[in-house]
Amino acid sequence: MVNNVEVKPRMENHNTAIPPTRRIVDRTLRRRLRKRVISDPFAFAALILLMVVTLGAIFAPLVAPYDPYAVNNAIRLKPPGTPGYILGTDEIGRDILSRLLWGGRVSLRVAIMAVVIALIVGVGLGLLAGFFGGFIDHIIMRILDVVLAFPYILLAIGIATVLGPGITNAILAITVITIPVFARLMRATAMSIREQDFVQAARAVGASTPRILIRHVLPNSVSVLIVYATLETGRMVIAAASLSFLGLGIQPPEADWGAMLATGRASLTIAPHVATIPGLVIFAVTLALNLVGEALRDALDPRSINL
Repeated sequence: MVNNVEVKPRMENHNTAIPPTRRIVDRTLRRRLRKRVISDPFAFAALILLMVVTLGAIFAPLVAPYDPYAVNNAIRLKPPGTPGYILGTDEIGRDILSRLLWGGRVSLRVAIMAVVIALIVGVGLGLLAGFFGGFIDHIIMRILDVVLAFPYILLAIGIATVLGPGITNAILAITVITIPVFARLMRATAMSIREQDFVQAARAVGASTPRILIRHVLPNSVSVLIVYATLETGRMVIAAASLSFLGLGIQPPEADWGAMLATGRASLTIAPHVATIPGLVIFAVTLALNLVGEALRDALDPRSINL
């Protein structure tokens, strides 16, 4: 009975120590997100652009003015501003705006799926390596170091070449080069968090290792992971476009931003818009993701929250 009386208050203190802090952070976080992301004109414009591109890709079957695969040689290489063709037509008479909308469905899907899969796998590996350390850490990190030893785009090209072209293989190739990045980030975060007082307190009251990982380590890593996932998505958009440009990703006639760049380079001297418009879209989306990621980093950084 004495032991029960002594343990119960300690368990109650342990369970109620976190919620007040979370309530303070949640209350402050909303204000900081609104102030940092919406008040910043560059971050706000980037957020609007990403919303427009995403909605355009999702509703491409409804908003695209023409069939993106319909060939009409009678209107080939029409310049932007041509009546009925806002962004002009490509080398075989396909509407560029329609192909951009449909291409966004493919390019964004490849980038987002690759980041999500890499995030799940990388976080799991980094969590094991950073929290347990020792032999597990050594084995996991040495394997990931081998992957990081190669330039990321060359490794993606090599994997895609071995596996063959296609959207599934492109996602797999991009995922492999992204896993080590998230794993190293999670490892460093876990190594820092495992030494914090609240983790030591959880151990002292008998919390199991899975409970510590799920209730303490992962929640305190979410903000860092969200920011880096946003930034990494921009890099994956470029990687996916690069594979398609080289003929190792999405294959024609499938609409894809990288494939549009590849087919448009043949007409670069006589109709530069065919290649430059998809290139500008890739640049704008990547820049917007980086701007939003930077804004999120400032808003989610616990060191910058005035409690």
